[in-house]
Amino acid sequence: MAAILLNQTLKPAQIVNQTIGQANQTFNISGNVTGKIGKAANQDMFSIAWGILTHPITLIFIGIIIGAIAMILVYKYIKGKDENLFEFEKFDDTVIQDIEKNFELEGRKSKAKLIHGFLNPIGDVNKILMKKGKWQMMKFNESKQKFEVVMQDVKIDTGKKDAKGKPIIKTDSRPVTKEYDFKLFKVQEGWFIFKSTYYVLVDSKYLNYDPLRRIWDIAESVAIRSYGKVWMASEHGQIFLDDISFRRSLENNMTFLQNYARKIIWLETKFAERSELLTTKGIAKKLAYDNYAKEVLIEAGETESSDDT
Repeated sequence: MAAILLNQTLKPAQIVNQTIGQANQTFNISGNVTGKIGKAANQDMFSIAWGILTHPITLIFIGIIIGAIAMILVYKYIKGKDENLFEFEKFDDTVIQDIEKNFELEGRKSKAKLIHGFLNPIGDVNKILMKKGKWQMMKFNESKQKFEVVMQDVKIDTGKKDAKGKPIIKTDSRPVTKEYDFKLFKVQEGWFIFKSTYYVLVDSKYLNYDPLRRIWDIAESVAIRSYGKVWMASEHGQIFLDDISFRRSLENNMTFLQNYARKIIWLETKFAERSELLTTKGIAKKLAYDNYAKEVLIEAGETESSDDT
């Protein structure tokens, strides 16, 4: 009896193997159940999302948004302009268009940041324009309706002396110029479609650059103000922006002068064509009236038809 019990007793290795097998079986069953639950959850989430998207209220809302966008596009791009209204060019639009073209041509790419003092971050710098040189000052003469160079009297030592031994000084009129040295930053803030672009113009003397942290720091004591959709911390920045508008006006004037003769010829040609058309219409109306009057007189027996003669 003891031998039988001994033979039926499992060896330790068999017990371990059996335990591991049962554990694996349990793990496989629980893994399969977990996987099925995960797949079911994913399917449920997809079903919920699809149900929301295909719900009639959602479809109506999407249709309203698409319709509104379509109406805006139609109004903006397809609607004809009223030729009887004079269309003004806005100063800030002219400035921004010129600056954007300038950035495409001369802008230096950057990965720095722009801040105004320690506690006022402005945004990430996308590109930088560096400007340095002299401007020739201009002013608008209202009586002549044109821009003129600003002149100033300058005393010049001729290097000669008069009879009394005093230096001979002559006065000469020269254009007034202004020196400038500034940087124009194209700053972007936000993400994707919510990204905003700003243009910031700062005199170089108000800037400090930290190459380790890649930060341009505008002196906190300098005020920043907006002019022509450009934020400025500059003494002569307004002259730069005004110069953009002045050059645009000069382009328009030159375009007008260049096409003045051609426009006069075109207007005269159109006037001649219009006059000829009106004359032809007048003759046609008179002939039609004469034929009608003749037919009325024939019907009344007042005159004879040309066919009977």
